Amino acid sequence: MQVNENIDDDEENEVQSASDSAQQTQPSSSEVAERVRNWALKTYQTHKAINGMLEILRDITSYKLPKDARTLLKTKQCGQEIQQIAGGEFWYPGVKAALEKQFGNVQPRVSKFSLNFSIDGLPLHKSSRKQFWPILMSIKELPEIPVLMVGNFLGESKPASVEEYLRPLVKELNGLMENGIQIANKLIEVRVGAFIADSPARAFIKGVVYFNHKKGCQKCTVEGKFDKTARVMCFPGIDAPARTHQDFKDSKDDEHHRETTPLVDLLHFDIILNVIIADLLHLIDFGVTRTAINGWKSGKFGGGPKWSQETLNRINNILDNVEIPLEFHRKLRSIEDTGFWKASEFNMFLNYASFIVLKEVLTKEQYEHFMLYYCAIRLFSSECYKEHWPAAHVLLVQFVEQYGTIYGEHCITSNVHNLLHVYEVVKKFGALVNFSSYRYEAKLHDVGRNGHNVLVQAANRISEQIPTRPSSSKNSPFPYIESKSYGAVVHINSIITLYPSEQSNWFLTHDFS
Repeated sequence: MQVNENIDDDEENEVQSASDSAQQTQPSSSEVAERVRNWALKTYQTHKAINGMLEILRDITSYKLPKDARTLLKTKQCGQEIQQIAGGEFWYPGVKAALEKQFGNVQPRVSKFSLNFSIDGLPLHKSSRKQFWPILMSIKELPEIPVLMVGNFLGESKPASVEEYLRPLVKELNGLMENGIQIANKLIEVRVGAFIADSPARAFIKGVVYFNHKKGCQKCTVEGKFDKTARVMCFPGIDAPARTHQDFKDSKDDEHHRETTPLVDLLHFDIILNVIIADLLHLIDFGVTRTAINGWKSGKFGGGPKWSQETLNRINNILDNVEIPLEFHRKLRSIEDTGFWKASEFNMFLNYASFIVLKEVLTKEQYEHFMLYYCAIRLFSSECYKEHWPAAHVLLVQFVEQYGTIYGEHCITSNVHNLLHVYEVVKKFGALVNFSSYRYEAKLHDVGRNGHNVLVQAANRISEQIPTRPSSSKNSPFPYIESKSYGAVVHINSIITLYPSEQSNWFLTHDFS
């Protein structure tokens, strides 16, 4: 009997101990609220869904949680910050506010910010003409910092006035470049790196004619020729004089200009050199590469034969056998679906499949001509090949020179002509990946909203976001090895990992060993 009583006492003590331990490890209401907030933001929950979750948690737990999602998310009411400008509504919190929110009380590990900006239109939905024109920003010296939004416009087309749209940005940037910015008691020097945009957006922010105008080249004074048969503007010249910043400010080429842009007032900024035309996404992947593939496939490219079903099947068989590294999220789709391919798929095709696939289906002349383009773009895509960039430029000049002979002069479109200017851009800004608009395109998906007051909604959502705080340390955890049940995983850096699998265990050293 005594033994049983001791057992009961022991069990009671264990229960009490477990209860005490649970109370000690139980998170506080503020910790639970923060975890719910992180979940809501990471999974893009609506305010209605968040309110429902908060109600359930308040009913079944003793946690003191807010009743409304806006309180939980610390939503800033941005409605009063929105201005009316020509053509729509404009919200401009600014560069300084975006940087201060991002860094908080963490000192940046660098003493200079070279700020790159991206501007592009974003249709909200197919049933309406409403569209956003956000101003996005990144820091060249800190590529790990996410893209930040410094302004956004809502209208039924692009802003009617480039002056009203860009003047606040130019004014603020000039002040920051003169005085720097204090972040966590550290003075940071500010410079403007580049403006990155597709061709129509570039023409808008510079106040110049569009790419299909005879004076549409933004880098040189080549005069386009309109082909009446193909109904396209082509640019067969390869040695026209370059445009200069001073000539642009003086409007030396009247036919090139439409209106005056605030960008000419930006300090330490060359409007010819610092507005990027060699964007990997728009010029290369969704530009020259897409045009060539679709042209060959349809037979409308230089009068060549349309690819037969047998040819398409051969290409698809090759694509099916391409081993894609795990860094890529999907395999290449059928060559018959190129009308639905994303720019990243054209990039994947160019870099990892084109030189194999096209050798099977192009003529010898076409293939050797294409390889001029392929080799040049590969060389321009990495700092490892910097010493070969002058040679890559020669390859692109040859590619453009031969383009008219092989496919017809009318095929030398604005995109093909702009290949002549890629070298000038990479010399100043580095490899093509350094100033690609891919990272900004990803940010655009976070901007779109539906319903009423969409600009207010978008501004409020930006205010809710939790910044990923950078480390002030220069130390990096890379490279390191992780042991898994299926073998060792080698983390080279944040974007490259070697796995023990056939498609993901290969690498090439700088000395090509």
